[in-house]
Amino acid sequence: MAITRYPGPKGQIFMKGSDEPAKFCSTRDMMIFALQPENRRQIEAIFVHDMAATDWESPADTAFISAEDAKFVYHTSKKAVMGPAVAPFSDENAATTFIDEWGGKLYSLDQITIDLLEKP
Repeated sequence: MAITRYPGPKGQIFMKGSDEPAKFCSTRDMMIFALQPENRRQIEAIFVHDMAATDWESPADTAFISAEDAKFVYHTSKKAVMGPAVAPFSDENAATTFIDEWGGKLYSLDQITIDLLEKP
């Protein structure tokens, strides 16, 4: 799959023992994968597109940031390739502006749970 052809934020997860990241065309699906207990303990780092620094329709891979540093917007009307988007932002003001336009609620990484993601 050519991930670059699809709109919305994408993500990468670096797992222990692997030199190449697992790539996801949906940050929501990436988060569900990352939150699985069998995967969670194998994760070394998670990177997501900074939607404050790149275009929604064609996110640039030069705009990846650590998920640890991001603020996330979920329950927005703005859709990504796999449906509901978890939109990451490096800047909380940019996230708030996004919420004003598209709706949603602001979350930190540790507030994102499987239960939350399973409620569209």
